Amino acid sequence: MMTIDKSLRFPLFVLLLTFVPIVEAQEHWSGVYPHLTMRNSEGECGTGAVVHWQDSLWAITYAPHMPSGSSDKLYEVTPDLKQKIFDGSVGGTPANRMIHRESNQLLIGPYVIDAKKGIRVIPPSVMFGRLTGNARHLSDPDNMVYYATMEEGLYEVDVDSLEVKCLIRDGNGGAPKTGVVSKLPGYHGKGLYSGQDSVFYANNGARGPRVKIDPTVPSGALATWQGHGDWQLGRRNQFTEITGPGGIHGSSNPQTDPVWAMGWDARSVILALFEDNQWHYYRLPKGSHSYDGAHGWNTEWPRIREIGEDDLLATMHGTFWRFPTTFSVENSAGIAPRSNYLKVIGDFCRWNDRIVFGCDDSAASEFLNTRSFKAKHASPKQSNSNLWFVDTEELDQLGPLIGRGSVWLRDSVESGETSDPYLFSGYDHRQLHLTHGGKNDVTFVVEVDRDGTSQWQELRQITVRAGATVSHLFNSDEVGSWVRLVSRQAATAVTAHFQYRDRDRHTKANHSMFAGVTGIDEKAQSFGLMRSLSYDRLGLVAADNPIGSDAAYYELNQDMKLVPTEFKSVTGFISAISQPLDGIAVDDASVVIVEDGKRYRLPKDQRYMSEAPQRGDRPSLDDYLGKHLAIGAKIKVSSTHAEYSASHAVDGLITEESRWIGKNKGEVWIELDLGREQKIESVWVITGWKNSEAFAAGSFDIQMKQDGEWQTVPGGSVRNRREVRQEVVFAKPVTTQHLRLVSKTDDYLRVYEIAPFARKLDVARDASGFATARICREVATERDLLNLHGTFYELPARNAQGVAKIRPVATHNLAVHDFCSHNGLLLFTGIDSETKSHHIIRSGDGKAAVWVGVVDDLWKLGKPSGTGSSWYNTEVKADTPSDPYLMTGYDQKHVTISSSKDVTIRLEVDVDGTGLWVPYKSFAVSAGQRVEHRFPDGFSAYWVRSVCNEKTKATVTFRYE
Repeated sequence: MMTIDKSLRFPLFVLLLTFVPIVEAQEHWSGVYPHLTMRNSEGECGTGAVVHWQDSLWAITYAPHMPSGSSDKLYEVTPDLKQKIFDGSVGGTPANRMIHRESNQLLIGPYVIDAKKGIRVIPPSVMFGRLTGNARHLSDPDNMVYYATMEEGLYEVDVDSLEVKCLIRDGNGGAPKTGVVSKLPGYHGKGLYSGQDSVFYANNGARGPRVKIDPTVPSGALATWQGHGDWQLGRRNQFTEITGPGGIHGSSNPQTDPVWAMGWDARSVILALFEDNQWHYYRLPKGSHSYDGAHGWNTEWPRIREIGEDDLLATMHGTFWRFPTTFSVENSAGIAPRSNYLKVIGDFCRWNDRIVFGCDDSAASEFLNTRSFKAKHASPKQSNSNLWFVDTEELDQLGPLIGRGSVWLRDSVESGETSDPYLFSGYDHRQLHLTHGGKNDVTFVVEVDRDGTSQWQELRQITVRAGATVSHLFNSDEVGSWVRLVSRQAATAVTAHFQYRDRDRHTKANHSMFAGVTGIDEKAQSFGLMRSLSYDRLGLVAADNPIGSDAAYYELNQDMKLVPTEFKSVTGFISAISQPLDGIAVDDASVVIVEDGKRYRLPKDQRYMSEAPQRGDRPSLDDYLGKHLAIGAKIKVSSTHAEYSASHAVDGLITEESRWIGKNKGEVWIELDLGREQKIESVWVITGWKNSEAFAAGSFDIQMKQDGEWQTVPGGSVRNRREVRQEVVFAKPVTTQHLRLVSKTDDYLRVYEIAPFARKLDVARDASGFATARICREVATERDLLNLHGTFYELPARNAQGVAKIRPVATHNLAVHDFCSHNGLLLFTGIDSETKSHHIIRSGDGKAAVWVGVVDDLWKLGKPSGTGSSWYNTEVKADTPSDPYLMTGYDQKHVTISSSKDVTIRLEVDVDGTGLWVPYKSFAVSAGQRVEHRFPDGFSAYWVRSVCNEKTKATVTFRYE
């Protein structure tokens, strides 16, 4: 590039590319404006950065792994809430942002925006990589800035000319071969900041097959760079945000200002402080485990930012934190949890007296987040996300606080070893579980830093006998900013785990905003299954009955109007998104979930145990499939794939194993010899794989033999109509002994059944699972919402330990038929006929309706409660534990124990959700008598189970209130 007089700064090079204005109605639901939805054509559309600049709000979105650009955009939201899309956008995977004071420019992604909103672009061809952070320059901060990429790349950029110099090469294939080749471990970079003569960089991932399944694999890095060479590793843990008191402006006092970094490991959240050229480490509880995962993909970009209050706001592992601007070694008090949240947040800022969160809401690709009891094709067809506008006081009113974490977790500890400081304030209930695997007693000294001044005092000593566990509940007099442990003796397999929570001040009543969503004891008027089809279209198949008879198709547009719409395959729509029941069961004791070979139990509600909805007088197609005219017919086929033999196509069974599959070699056909001439008016053709329309036959002909030649039956042609279950009705009945289905396809022809009938069937069209209410769905990227027996649960992905780290959100006792994420909103079906509310949207014909809010509205439902058993009149064997039964996230907890004979039943708890079982209490139980026990206020663990000393018939029932 040519050089210019820097006194002119950059006016010669301002690129005034146009914006495409998007003007829509400015109505919001729970702080989300549908007309502000952001979208792309990639597998994910997260919000990488949100910045208030020159009266407007600026945001960028990112795709999953696009170092050379993507369909993502730069957005401007004007003060009157109009959205403008920059038509010079180059996309990528950007999340960097910085306000450069000296040049008065906003750096956001690859865009540089001046004080007059003139926009210049640094294209990926010039600065390759997934841009993740900016930092002030070490030697020339007036004129230069740093850009870092997610694969360890580091660039130096002149803010006037936008000349780019590569200092450390980006680690993606395709990167220009300039700059130092980095050997820093980990990948998936997140934070960048400078101060104290260093540039600080964080990544939170690692590569390899194990990181996708085991969240305890060593991963991530916290590193520094001193102006030359490669990154220097400081700590091998997963880190994300790096910042300091200067925030997105960078430090005004780089020699003296501290630097802060947030990260985590399998134990807890890690807060790092760099002061006087030295790292200091603290630990915080995890409010959610949905962010865990050694690959680092589940976190997005946690932040610490200014929001116009005395304290900063931090987001990390599902908790909003107050973060003091003065946090330092000698002044570390004041960090406090505000509330727990469910949305996935990439960035935030204060704008027009509200906090605006940029979220990662609805991803077309669910990546590794799959499970047997989740529909395989129910994700959005187009990735989309939105901004969430929140009043500041709401930050303290979302989820009731819980926080779990360890300072030692199955660790070997030396004599005199001291743990990291762990937060000791901000929660109503605080509990410590202590255990070890040594052969001798071990004494632990509990010390507190009362005022955050690094002055430690002994609080108490706890001696843990060999093979035993101590669970200590701290009282209100045991206070301090931080707590740490010192081991008096060396020991192995030491765990020091803290369980914190607030008193749940919610009641069992649902907030009035949910009026119109049918209660479990009420009758719904409108049922429906939903899927987000694009950023401006949500598909809904609605019916006035729970099995979907005579269902009709509607779409919710971006004006939030439900309108009836022509759709070629209603049954295909249903089959693609219907709720599977694999891995979910209910017995006399409780709800049972099986995931990755492990069994877990949750509370149950008898009101959700009713049989499948009745169809009245109308049978379903399944009632006829064992009686069709081709059962046992002789078969000829063009080809057969693997073990999927032709006889499966006429056996009356609809299973994955009972299919005929023809090989994809041009014309694929199957001939049926019915044994004698039969009158036929209709044929049901059921094709596909895993009930997905994506694998269903879309074009084929039904033929009959006439004079020895195959002729297509009038009305027997199907073209471009993909439905798993397709009814072909002939123009008039035909009589024939020989029937053939033929398809010209480049794909396999996958046939469950070919079922001819003498007449057109009058069946209830509940095919493909309309009647089954939604149990599990991803409603925020890479974590699931589970709805079982009247309770919503936050469910981490399996790579973040899945069901083992589940948390109840709210008990609602509603008959929610389906739930879905779209435009940053959460929608329900299962709506009554009369309620009028801003949150209820109905079609003009009154047949379709949805409830609309956001996922964090769920905290306003009833507090988590429930009843269930680890055993219920169960024949139990001596010393054989029951399945784990959920304990975490509930307020008041009771247990009732009974047995058919005199026995001792021991309760054990899993203190950290990883199978670390320790004894809680043993109960002597007399035959035929009940033992009642209330757990102490503040006692908690992830799971509880029962063990009996003898063979007996026993019941152990937990009641949570």
